[in-house]
Order: sequence, then structure tokens, then C-alpha cells
Amino acid sequence: MAAGAPVGGSEEEYYSYVDAMLEMYDDVSAVYVCVKQDGVIYSDGIMTYMSGGWVPDDDFVVTDRAWYSGAAAMDDVYVSEPYVDEQTGNICVTLSKAIIRDGAVVGVAGLDMYMDDLVSLIEGSYKGGSYVFLTTQNGLILTHPDQELALSVDKSTTVADALNGQYAKVCEEILSTKLIWDYAGGPKFAISSPVEATGWDAVAVTSLFGVLVVVLVTVMLTVVLCFALSGLVKQQLTKGISPMFMPLEELAANVSKISEGQLNYHFCVDEQSQEVNALSVALNDTMQKLARYITEISDTVTAISKKNRNLRVKYLWKQDLNIVVII
Repeated sequence: MAAGAPVGGSEEEYYSYVDAMLEMYDDVSAVYVCVKQDGVIYSDGIMTYMSGGWVPDDDFVVTDRAWYSGAAAMDDVYVSEPYVDEQTGNICVTLSKAIIRDGAVVGVAGLDMYMDDLVSLIEGSYKGGSYVFLTTQNGLILTHPDQELALSVDKSTTVADALNGQYAKVCEEILSTKLIWDYAGGPKFAISSPVEATGWDAVAVTSLFGVLVVVLVTVMLTVVLCFALSGLVKQQLTKGISPMFMPLEELAANVSKISEGQLNYHFCVDEQSQEVNALSVALNDTMQKLARYITEISDTVTAISKKNRNLRVKYLWKQDLNIVVII
């Protein structure tokens, strides 16, 4: 869009161009081209042509806008902080890029894009007490199952303000799992992953309370047995019982790897114990789904910043939502 933007054309050419660009994309709410022109009334010498025929007020200074100055200062696409469109209530993001002619920046082309598909993808993770949400480069929470924390027309919340700063600590250490007290009550594990193209973070929160209970019960039983049995009886029974607890003790010893962010760790399955087998499979499945959620969200946000409109959701939550996300 920036490469094809007219420079030195007539007013009709500019408005025809931005309107044509708008019609090409269903998820774009507005398209605009801002170029330097002689004789304009604006103090920065820039005229803004926006789809729909909108004309800025006399005191409008487009160069003061972050999306203009950000794009003019870089070669890549500038991605703004998300905001809520007052007319539709949809979450939007502005993408802009410098218009360069003969090696010089002569203006900026931009568009406002709805994030409905991405929001739907994230909201699909709100199941069983586990969820994923996005935070921007400045720590703004984009979506969240708690509507008091989610971005809206009337309010916005940062990770520093939410849950007494617990989310902020999660985002400070990338790919390091933190134990938090969730907004809905109860302990949960949270882990963040960066989206390099935008500087945002994808934060995944999951409940492993059941696993912790199993580990706690295992440790308690082991302690009780050790103190209750004595002498030869203790020795004989310990020899017979210890092998029964070894698989659970091995699980308990390695659960800490989750808190260290080692989501690629694989718990060994004990074929001789159905209970341990089921617990190992559940742990492996939980970590794989958590890693996939983070990867999927990161890839989707990266695709938005790079204008990749062919990315499709790959994993199981796509089937749960019964949608196909196309950026």
C-alpha cells in the first residue's frame, strides 16, 4: 500500500486510492495516506487523505501521532498499541509504513485493522481454568477472561496493576514459570513468551493443583510409613513398598521442571501402574498444549505485524472453536 500510494496526484486520486484499498480487506476499518504537499493549511505541511472522505480539522498535526512518527523513523511496518474503536467496540491496531520516493520519506500510509480473529483465538483458550492472554510492549492487557482486566472503551489495565503485579513478574522473566494466585482464586502456573515482531508477550496460565495434591499425598504417605514402621518389620515392609512408590516419587521429583519452564520435558510412562501411567500422560499432554498455545499466539501476532494473511490455526482449539483464523 505504501509502495503504490500516489505522490503529487490530485485529491480525487488520493481518495479513490484509499477507498479501493479499504474494499480489499474485510477486517480493515480505515485506510489513509499522509503526504507532504505545498499550500496545505496544516502546520506540519502534511495532508491526510482517509477512506470515506474524512477531512481533518484545521489544527490537525498528523506528525504528532505515534503511528506516523514511528513509521517515518523505521524501514519496517510500525505496529501501534491496541485500542477500542468507539463506534464498533472492536479492538483495533494501527499498521503504518513510510512512503519513500527517491530515497526520502515523503509521507506515511496506514490502516486500522480489527483484531476479531485474534481475539476469538485467544478467547478459545478460556477453558477448564486455563487461559492465554496478550500484553503489549507497554504492558497493556489486550484480552482476559476477567472482563475487569480486559481492554474496553471505558478502561484499560496493565500487568503492573493486575493481581498486585503478579502478571508483571511473569513477564519479567521470559519462559520462566511462576506460581501465582489467580484472579478466580487458587494457585496456578503462568509463563510468558515474547512476540519479537511486535514486542508483545503471550502469557499462558494453567492449573496444576491436582498434580500438586498427588505429590503432597505421596510425600505424606512416605513420611508416615517411614516413622510408623520400625525394626525388622520396617525394613521388610519398606523393601516391599518402596518400589510401589518409586514411580510417584520420580514424578514428584520432576514436577519442578514445569516451574522452571522446561515445557519440552517428557514424563516417563510406567506401564505397570495404570494410575501413574494416566498421571504421566496428563502431565505430558498439559505441557504440550501449553507450549502449543504460546506458539500459536506468538505466530499469529507475528503474522499480523508482517501482514501475512494466509496463516491458519493448526491445533486442537481450532476444532473446539469451529473457526479458521486467516490473517
